[in-house]
Amino acid sequence: MILAVIILAGCGGSGDKPESSADALYNGKPAPRDTITPPEEGGYGFENIAEDLGYDIYVPDPETDYPAFGDPRAKKGGTLTHISSRFPATMRIVGQNYNYEENIRIIAPLCYESLLGLHPVTLEYVPALASHWKISDDKMTYWFRINPDARFSDGRPVTAEDVIATWDLHMDETILMPSSQLVYGKFERPEAEGKYIVKVKSKNLNWRNFLYFSGMNIMPAYYLRQVDGTEFLKRYQFTMVPGSGPYVIYPEDIINQESFTFTRRDNYWAAEDPMNKYIHNFDRVKIVVVKDNRSLMFEKFKKGECDFYPVYNAREWHEETDFEAVQKGWIQKRKVFSNRPVGTSGFAFNMRKWPFNDRRIRYAFAYLYNREKMNEEMYYNEYDMMNSLYTGSIYENPNNEK
Repeated sequence: MILAVIILAGCGGSGDKPESSADALYNGKPAPRDTITPPEEGGYGFENIAEDLGYDIYVPDPETDYPAFGDPRAKKGGTLTHISSRFPATMRIVGQNYNYEENIRIIAPLCYESLLGLHPVTLEYVPALASHWKISDDKMTYWFRINPDARFSDGRPVTAEDVIATWDLHMDETILMPSSQLVYGKFERPEAEGKYIVKVKSKNLNWRNFLYFSGMNIMPAYYLRQVDGTEFLKRYQFTMVPGSGPYVIYPEDIINQESFTFTRRDNYWAAEDPMNKYIHNFDRVKIVVVKDNRSLMFEKFKKGECDFYPVYNAREWHEETDFEAVQKGWIQKRKVFSNRPVGTSGFAFNMRKWPFNDRRIRYAFAYLYNREKMNEEMYYNEYDMMNSLYTGSIYENPNNEK
């Protein structure tokens, strides 16, 4: 198992939001509460009829669930600075070149939201933009009721039309991302059954389909309807489409090939939700780019130019992290453990060809591969021995030979 450990330093900087001409897009005044749309179309009061209509809702247990969504002792404010080894090819979360880790794991979850999320511990579906959902008896049709409180950063409400427009964009071949058509082509075009109720049918039976559609990050139809796929790629290459998430990136905070900075929204619609209240604590999150030079990254960290530095190498952890700032306690060394499934490393045999089609040969290699001695003499006993391809998951066989 690769050991991921983090050295933490104090977070500094001001949390003041920059003055920007883009405030209307990224920190706009929220639209007034919708008191017109009836409950049958997803408006307020829908929760009183949802059960009779067959909708599901997740009711968190304050004792067991809320601790998984942040700590009330966490303080809000300040700037968190992190160093990355590359700058994204685009700031978009859809279309050509969006599939960088920075886009998928940082930009998308901080700036945008999907209809549903997944509980970080139980992996149950939990509300995000949608407060209620329903699956037909044949598992082929899904309904989602969008929370009428949900707002994009420009203040516009999130509606069923935004879900449809987002799906349409994914299915536009001119966004030059065939995998989008592969995933979202599994569905017929979504339908609005009310201002806040959207329905979608699957073309084939597969449990993943509900996961795919409910996990689609939603963008506002107001902007998507103004462009085709080609124009979308150009217009939003390094400009953000307004999202509904807790952070925004102002245009002036995107410095190509150098850095990009997230600013926490003043008008985030779900800020007081118990599952959001104690996360998203930093006023600003800054990503600074140092390309393909971990030594330089480490030196910048030691000088205080970033706030944490992940160490992936046992030798580095043992031999290079005892400098003065660590000895004085200004920098804290911490090992962070989790039970999440991990990747594997080792030999892989082509069992179709000689000699590895012979089980005895494979056993011989296994016995020759002294993992314990390698761990002791090369890796400072920092690594755990894995006995399954599925370590840490429900698929691991606890009875495997150790």
